[in-house]
Amino acid sequence: MNKYGLRLLLSLLIIVLLQSCSNEDNPAPATEPEPAKTFATLKEALESMDRVVKIEANAPKELTGKYKEVYELRFQQPVDHTNPDQKTFEQLVTIRFRGFDRPTILMTDGYDSHVWSRDYGASLGDGIGANIVEVEHRNYGKSMADDPEWTYETGWQVSTDLHEVCLVLKPVLTGRWMSMGVSKDGETAVDYCYYYPDDMQLCAAFCSPFHTSLYDLRPGKYMMDESGTEEERQVMKAGIRRYLQGGEQGLYKTFCELVAKQQEPVPTFTEYVFNVFEVYFAAFSYYHGADRKEQMAYATDTEEELFEKWYSLLDSNRDPYTYTYYIDCFKEQGFYTNDYEQFSDLLDGTSFDKTQVNATYLNPSDRWIADTYDNSHFLSILNEFLPQTSIPTLLVYSKEDPWTGARPQVINPVTTKMIINPDGIHRDNIDDPEYYAPQLSQEITDYIRRYVY
Repeated sequence: MNKYGLRLLLSLLIIVLLQSCSNEDNPAPATEPEPAKTFATLKEALESMDRVVKIEANAPKELTGKYKEVYELRFQQPVDHTNPDQKTFEQLVTIRFRGFDRPTILMTDGYDSHVWSRDYGASLGDGIGANIVEVEHRNYGKSMADDPEWTYETGWQVSTDLHEVCLVLKPVLTGRWMSMGVSKDGETAVDYCYYYPDDMQLCAAFCSPFHTSLYDLRPGKYMMDESGTEEERQVMKAGIRRYLQGGEQGLYKTFCELVAKQQEPVPTFTEYVFNVFEVYFAAFSYYHGADRKEQMAYATDTEEELFEKWYSLLDSNRDPYTYTYYIDCFKEQGFYTNDYEQFSDLLDGTSFDKTQVNATYLNPSDRWIADTYDNSHFLSILNEFLPQTSIPTLLVYSKEDPWTGARPQVINPVTTKMIINPDGIHRDNIDDPEYYAPQLSQEITDYIRRYVY
């Protein structure tokens, strides 16, 4: 055996060892996929599945006209997959069906599914003629597990939810499968393949950050140094300075007075500072061109504009589904922090506490979770799994997007492809030429078709 053959053999052995080690503390369920079965309709197939406890056909007409069958269903899952005979919960799953032998995109939600209101995966599904199975993340939306201490809110439990759905549906949807997600959804897609590498023929993650700590400075630095144009970054820095000028006696005081008039909870100065940066983080993540310029414009000309801009951010961060997101971050996934040091001349001597900013939205009863933070398996994904994985993996980022600062730095050049889109934002809408050039959209589609057909 020559040295290259030996190197390949050693790499394969390492992958096997890593995959077995990653699962040794989280034994996979004993469930095995059933043999393929033949049905006249998807509904008939779903009705034959014991774990499918409810089926509804309530999708909007624009979807029902696009697919052969569209359903929202409830899938029975164990709260704890190591004790499947104990407590269970109903997980929301939606299916957009084109054919039993078509490829299937498993949309791995990182949040709630919004049922039919968002279209993640749709443009890619159209491009390859795929079914789309979307699985809502446990403890979001309609998929609340009875887990008051957040004991089972872990990457392995979530990945095993997906694994169980896959095992039940694969005998019916017999084409090749790929996992896919956008942002936190993409983290879930990669996490799933880390724990269950044999389930999917391909993994695709769009705009997905992989944090290395609870206070990962990389996205914050990226926003300051690389997002957008130099002119936009200067506008951002000037805007931040304006918002922070005067500390707790400046615009913060005005904002608190406005919030109090609305009989809403008044934010701490630390909350306020966090949301100062969030205005611009959101502008670079989700807006483009003139829309971004409008979002970044100073919104402090009138009391109404000030309240509207700021409170919409504060309110979104207090949304129940966002709360589970913070639990996920503090348990395992980590979080980003901003480059507050650039503005230390405005923050020194105030009550702002950068060591508490990420814990602002945790209830006092859950603050203990920050003390048990363990991102060891995420570091394994970054340092071991992605650099050596044998699973074809596609990672797509946008130059403008601050989350791109937390992209993986080392990947397997043989099995993994990373694309940095010069025009896009924090989205996967590859059919929109404003965000994805046609040739780039075709490159992404061709890469995926190679593995799902």
